[in-house]
Amino acid sequence: MTVCTVCGAVDEIDHVEVPSMAGYGHDTATSCTRCGSSVATDPMFGAHLTRKPWPPHSPTTGDTTGSTR
Repeated sequence: MTVCTVCGAVDEIDHVEVPSMAGYGHDTATSCTRCGSSVATDPMFGAHLTRKPWPPHSPTTGDTTGSTR
């Protein structure tokens, strides 16, 4: 069982492993299909985490300044 540390999704995680661009070991990318957060790792630089906002922000429409004429 894999759990996303950002949104808490269970088993909604994609794992991709490819040969390292550094020439040894493997680079991996793990991303949550629910919130889009990801972790990429490689043997030379370690892990790089990209956190997406959770819960996702709702788009706002219209004038939010509240001005009156």
